[in-house]
Amino acid sequence: MSLLLSLFLLAPALAGEVVAIYPSTDVLPQNHLRFYVDFSERMPSPRDLFAHLSLVDETTGETVEGAFAETPIWNRARTRLTVLLHPGRQKTDVGFGGKVLEVGHAYTLRIDETLAATEKRFTVGPMDRIQPDPETWSTQLPEGPEDPLVVFFDEPLDASYLPYAFEVGDLPLDVALGHEERSVRLTTPGGWPAGELDLRRVETVEDLAANSPERAFERRAGTSVSKPMPFEVRFTSSLPTR
Repeated sequence: MSLLLSLFLLAPALAGEVVAIYPSTDVLPQNHLRFYVDFSERMPSPRDLFAHLSLVDETTGETVEGAFAETPIWNRARTRLTVLLHPGRQKTDVGFGGKVLEVGHAYTLRIDETLAATEKRFTVGPMDRIQPDPETWSTQLPEGPEDPLVVFFDEPLDASYLPYAFEVGDLPLDVALGHEERSVRLTTPGGWPAGELDLRRVETVEDLAANSPERAFERRAGTSVSKPMPFEVRFTSSLPTR
């Protein structure tokens, strides 16, 4: 069962408009943790912000009570709002009243016109307890200096981590997220210089359930954290033939 992600602008926004909601996929794991709402400009942050957000279970027709950790999380520019599902409910056996999301149900995350009237619809799949594994990732290497270097993942990853996750030497990188955050497209201003270049993962990444290659979100007390899992690819860039 799957519903297409829908982003509806229902009424004129009082400030900026919503330009994106992440994750962009329309099927989320039951233990999904974060939404990111990106606005076109700096936004106000009313004290009663969470009175203007709701999560509706479309399968039952009821609003999910206590769905959010009601602490506003904005980036410095106040153009991205992180909406955190209550971690005490999303983490197993914590005892905060059961999971926010039910497997097989359809939901609507709704933001009213106080910010920018918007909805995101999605359905819920099984819990994800499997850590991302860099050994399953693949790459599309650039054939020329202006071509992108693309890294593909075997699942959607958290959109907030991906822009900072990779480096190619000391080159400045432009990072574009791929479809459903299942890939990133890397380019560098002026094109790749000739010679051998090394792509590395230098920061953590997380999946939609906050599992990282080094640590599972549902890590049990007393268990050790996994060793770092590197991701490195060496490739050769050549100057264009004239």
